[in-house]
Amino acid sequence: MLDLECIVDFSLRYDYELSLFFFFFQAEDGIRDLVRSRGLGDVYKRQLFNQLKSAVAIYQAIDGGKDFEILELNAAARRITKVDRNVKGKSVRDIYPGLINHTLLTTFQNVWRTGEPEAHPTFLYQDNRQAFWAENYVFKLPSGEIVSVFEDVTARKILEKEILEISSREQRRIGLDLHDGLGQHLAGILCLSRGLAKTLAGKDLPEAAAAAEIADLIKEAIAHTRALARGACPVELEADGLANALRKLAQHTEQMTGIECVFESDENVLISSPDQAEHLFRIAQEAVTNAIKHAEATQIRIMLMETGVGKLLQVEDNGKGIVPPPPPGGGMGLRLMEHRAKLANGTFVVKRRFGGGTEVSCLFRTATTRTEPDEASQQ
Repeated sequence: MLDLECIVDFSLRYDYELSLFFFFFQAEDGIRDLVRSRGLGDVYKRQLFNQLKSAVAIYQAIDGGKDFEILELNAAARRITKVDRNVKGKSVRDIYPGLINHTLLTTFQNVWRTGEPEAHPTFLYQDNRQAFWAENYVFKLPSGEIVSVFEDVTARKILEKEILEISSREQRRIGLDLHDGLGQHLAGILCLSRGLAKTLAGKDLPEAAAAAEIADLIKEAIAHTRALARGACPVELEADGLANALRKLAQHTEQMTGIECVFESDENVLISSPDQAEHLFRIAQEAVTNAIKHAEATQIRIMLMETGVGKLLQVEDNGKGIVPPPPPGGGMGLRLMEHRAKLANGTFVVKRRFGGGTEVSCLFRTATTRTEPDEASQQ
């Protein structure tokens, strides 16, 4: 018999721990006192279980841990996954086919085998009924069942995407304003100051040298403005803008660091979406920075290629290489690159190269063929 009191008690005692994994396993007011009271009947336990705000699914291992049978889903779990009570006793693989060959199923198996709880990273679940982003925390009961506490974080993922896109658009706007506004204004002042310097020099006046120096300073200001504009808006709006930006990134990296950095590209890799192109550029930029700062590389190669299953952005170096396996969640740079890859409709992979060095790749598609998170929220 399922120990529902154990599950509810776990959720209350470990509320702070779960919050560290971005779960807020909260119950209604007064539940803490209710659970602590004596003589709690099974009916009340089940009501309490269904009142938990987080989704809770309880599974029993079958087929030697290769699959799991659904024993119990609380109301939140049924609502999020769009199933009814009739799924009890059925296979996880049958009810949630999107988990087949997914790492969450592997997490279930690991927890069942070792008894050690695990937090599963945010992922996009999809099947023929639904699509949503979820975060899972999985633990094993003393009686042997597996419990998955999960949250639908689709709304948060949509907000993250919107914030990043707004930031990117604002950066592009500032870059264009710097280039077309301030840059052009300074260029006009440069012409006037040069004319003034020439006039003063023609009259053999000592102020001519000061006017010439002012012109030189304005020229430096123009160069600085253009550099700021390129940083804020690195990718041009044309379809080949990403390739041009990556080529300039390689050239600038080699000029500034002395490290050999080359760019290779297929001619037919065109990106029509400015947002997608900028996300991909920032991935490459971060990978190059990591190769210089952390890997101590002496050679870097940036590639943009067409493959049979999509387009591929890849950055590889001959540095120290990433220590396998990467730490859970990686550093901030790795997490941001992975997040940008998802927003660019791509799959992000970082691994140690055979023979040394690191390989960062993003396989992406320019036409959306999968369910996006914002679509999922509307289903």
